[in-house]
Amino acid sequence: MDTPDSSTDTRPTELPEGWSWQGDTTTDTRVATRDVRPEDSLVVAAVVTPTGVTLVDTGADQTTGRHLRDQWEAAGTPVVQVILSHGHPEQTGGLAAFADLPILAHEDAELPDLELPALQTFGLITAVAADGSTGAEGVIDRHRLEACFFGKAHTAGDVVVHVPAAGVALVGDLVGGAHPRLDRDSTLSTWPSAIDGVMGLMSEAGVAVPARGKPLGKQELFLRRADLAGLFGEAEHLISSGVKREDARRAITEDADAPDIDLPDEVWDTGLDLAYAELAARGVVPRTHLPLFGV
Repeated sequence: MDTPDSSTDTRPTELPEGWSWQGDTTTDTRVATRDVRPEDSLVVAAVVTPTGVTLVDTGADQTTGRHLRDQWEAAGTPVVQVILSHGHPEQTGGLAAFADLPILAHEDAELPDLELPALQTFGLITAVAADGSTGAEGVIDRHRLEACFFGKAHTAGDVVVHVPAAGVALVGDLVGGAHPRLDRDSTLSTWPSAIDGVMGLMSEAGVAVPARGKPLGKQELFLRRADLAGLFGEAEHLISSGVKREDARRAITEDADAPDIDLPDEVWDTGLDLAYAELAARGVVPRTHLPLFGV
């Protein structure tokens, strides 16, 4: 078990098995994470206060969710509410184990078909107390969490949970892992600006904790942002040059001036599919450039 540094903390001095601290551990609002599926580094997070825990994401299945809840109950700091970083099954699969608790999600997140009597949704930003208290502004300020939406990115409803006291931003699948996690419901054009929003929350010493992989600093976030922006920008360039989707990868390979973006072929292919489809929906499509005679 991982032991926090502060000798004056009123919480249990040991974390449940498998959990480790992230960010500043000298305050009474701390962040802990646990790897719940080692094969793809799937992570859940907990914002821990002396009297209760806010869980961010629930794991991929109900057994995992139940185990997470039991762990914190046994530690003496029960889970009092859940925030969902987005609506994909890896984040919501354990939700049934918390159905009786307050659940916070973005209004556009696609959630499982469950009876969630205390579900709350929001649009841009909302502040809550990590210990689940309501109506006491001083307590909310002391254990303040900010749930933020910075626009469509990995999904239409990505939530970033900012924990100011710990210097941590919990970012779901906005970043994380070796490469961007592009899905068919991703929006490539606005994803870089969503990462800008995350960087705006962070101090130079702050960390972004993703739903997969290791925590990232601001410089690493900037590099991830550059990859996504470069991919979409290259698609715009190809379309303006009249290159059709089926010819795009070959055109990039043959172009000595193409941006040096180190992404696997499958990420390039999915990214180009997304970008071409998004631009086509705006009426931006490749057009044949005919030669001009007599000029």
